[in-house]
Amino acid sequence: MKEQRVLSSYMPALTGVRAIAAYMVYFHHFNPFTSYENKTGFLNLLYRLCDQMHVGVTLFFVLSGFLICFRYFNKVDQINPGWFLIYMKNRFARIYPVYFILTALTFGLMSLDNRLDFMGQYNGFSDIQKFVVFVLNITFVKGFFNGFKFTGIAQGWSLTVEECFYVFAPFVLLLSKKNKYAIIYSWVAVLALGFLLVLLFSKHNIFGFFESVKFMLNFTFFGRVTEFIFGIGLGIIALRIQKKTVLKEGIFTYFSLLGIGFVIYVMSCLGESEVSKNNFFGIFLNNVVLAAIVCLFFYGIISEKTVVEKILSSKIFDILGKSSYIFYLIHMGVFSILLKTYVTDNYLICFVLLNIASVILYTYLEKPLHKLLRPKRQV
Repeated sequence: MKEQRVLSSYMPALTGVRAIAAYMVYFHHFNPFTSYENKTGFLNLLYRLCDQMHVGVTLFFVLSGFLICFRYFNKVDQINPGWFLIYMKNRFARIYPVYFILTALTFGLMSLDNRLDFMGQYNGFSDIQKFVVFVLNITFVKGFFNGFKFTGIAQGWSLTVEECFYVFAPFVLLLSKKNKYAIIYSWVAVLALGFLLVLLFSKHNIFGFFESVKFMLNFTFFGRVTEFIFGIGLGIIALRIQKKTVLKEGIFTYFSLLGIGFVIYVMSCLGESEVSKNNFFGIFLNNVVLAAIVCLFFYGIISEKTVVEKILSSKIFDILGKSSYIFYLIHMGVFSILLKTYVTDNYLICFVLLNIASVILYTYLEKPLHKLLRPKRQV
């Protein structure tokens, strides 16, 4: 059956995707099949596939590239300080308040009880180092340092990447409106700058600041830019065809899901996640091949009427997707340790309780703070 769909600025199914991406990261960190790590057979395969679920971060990055492009591409005619300030305030209001509160709580609780030092780093620092690490965390700078990237809220390293993209995005969007090859030039320039930073700083021991090519490719915006670029490319395509989009029979959705599964399987064959992430072929699969296939999946989600799209657009996935940012921040670290210590150490029960907590915190903390702090004037 064919019909036309005009894409709106809010696409519920993509909000549902955020929940799936966060859950993938959860089951990467808390693999329910760990007991089958050294065995063979189907359950060992499930262990290896879950071990590669860190690719949920790739879904986040591609989605960010797509949404920022889709929302701002037609609004960026020139970048003046006033416009850019409002744009950044809006980004700030969305992710920073709850991050700051949870980060401050994390450092406070770790100072009170060293058993809550999830990565076993913080309590080995001097008082001055603790202060510096706290500042690096609340300013989103920690992700540039291999020695500090997992301090505080360990998974928060990805927010350093995200913030860099927010700064980068308006400029590449503006350039792309003037030159159709600008997106490629920008991609090459950012990657080249990443390699240059490694060349300049890898010989100096500055707490792991751009200490290696593999660190740069895995953990910094300069190495992960490809995922955002693919998302931006999809956003430009979607804007150009949004009034001509035809709902098909799920070709893009289902074939891309198979493709995502196949890439995850190939990555699992390279070795455990820490091995595949330090293998240049594994990095290429994650940052480039997977990102391209994820784009096809997102295209299917926004252009095809399928069971997958219907499930992801449901009310339950809508609220789970909206609360997924908090889930992502609390699923590992101080808060999960407290949950396991005083409530239950069952990963699946913890998963349910963390979702409940995330929905409550989204409703009564994140959402009100966002409304309070977002600029009155929008761009």
